[in-house]
Amino acid sequence: RLQRVSNRNDFYAVKTALTKFYTIYEMIYEARNDNYIIDDEAKASIEEEQKENAALIYNMLDTKYIEFKGITKDNLLSKLEKRSSSTIDIDNMYVSQKTQTMSIYIVQGTSREMKSGKTTTFQVMVKIDFRNRTFTIFLQDYITANYKNLTIGNELQIETAETIEKNTNNMYDYTDITDEAYVKDLFNGYKQKLIYNPELAYQKLDEQYKSKKFETAEKFKQYAENNIRRSVMAEIKEYQKQKTNEYTEYICIDQNGRYYIFRENGVMNYSVILDTYTIDLPEFVKKYEAAGETQKVGLNIKN
Repeated sequence: RLQRVSNRNDFYAVKTALTKFYTIYEMIYEARNDNYIIDDEAKASIEEEQKENAALIYNMLDTKYIEFKGITKDNLLSKLEKRSSSTIDIDNMYVSQKTQTMSIYIVQGTSREMKSGKTTTFQVMVKIDFRNRTFTIFLQDYITANYKNLTIGNELQIETAETIEKNTNNMYDYTDITDEAYVKDLFNGYKQKLIYNPELAYQKLDEQYKSKKFETAEKFKQYAENNIRRSVMAEIKEYQKQKTNEYTEYICIDQNGRYYIFRENGVMNYSVILDTYTIDLPEFVKKYEAAGETQKVGLNIKN
């Protein structure tokens, strides 16, 4: 059954696979700029490089997706949409375990183009073989065509082989993600939303805090614009982690002493509070400020 991902290391294994896929996908088009006139020799070199990268992408796509799109190694460039260099921000990730070693992940997020700053939403499906540490990818059009209503708790109906055979391109890394690395990623991810996608940053706010601090999304957008330089410069310097029955709380402080309080209900599934005074935050501020240095976690985080 489809469930929100709760294992941090699994989340990052999928993220690693997606990053590898999109990095090579974007390289197909990076070498060519249609605004410039290039000679035949340079054009041939670019086209050869594109074909090589397309072959790498082909080896990462799932066979069912390849059949769905009618893709071959020769026509792949005409079958997939062009893509420019972008950053990927994962907002939601769900998993359906098919066997002890095989799981299917639904990943939802936003993609921001490096040059234009344009953001778009995306949804992909990633099949992971934990035994072989291999993966395959289904792009959004496959999900749109085959899964009209993806709901937590429902079965994800899909046939899958027992294993994903290794090739030269479909391997991923699996590592143990520390609290420090995770908190830094959490902080930087929200920072990017504040700068480039304030509407999504607004949606991530704690509901009680949102209603008291910002009456409308437009007021928050103005707040984000007024503080954009502060957001760009913000760096996490200290954090503290504490658990409650309802959520895990990460209390982050930047180099200027400003608070970012993340309440997490799953990996990268969180709400955020941007100060310590707008709503009642039971005792944690006094507890943190009264704590000795040995009780504070993550001081002077490396950049």
